[in-house]
Amino acid sequence: MKVITRKYKLEKWKAIITNQMASGLTAAEYCRQEDLPISTFFYWKRTIRQELIAQMETQFSKPAIVEVPLTVSETPLE
Repeated sequence: MKVITRKYKLEKWKAIITNQMASGLTAAEYCRQEDLPISTFFYWKRTIRQELIAQMETQFSKPAIVEVPLTVSETPLE
């Protein structure tokens, strides 16, 4: 699938899934009302979820190096 076509479809289905969630209807009811195949709805819902998980894993799997300043006290501890 071409990148532009895939991006377009992802955005389209993100909007559809968001609308379904906001509607208060079940996925089956929403798909029936909008004349959408339920299998296609769940395919895109799963695909979008997997992409989001992959993005999060990439974002959070990078090790972070943080510089921690150390201060040495000249007074002895009591």
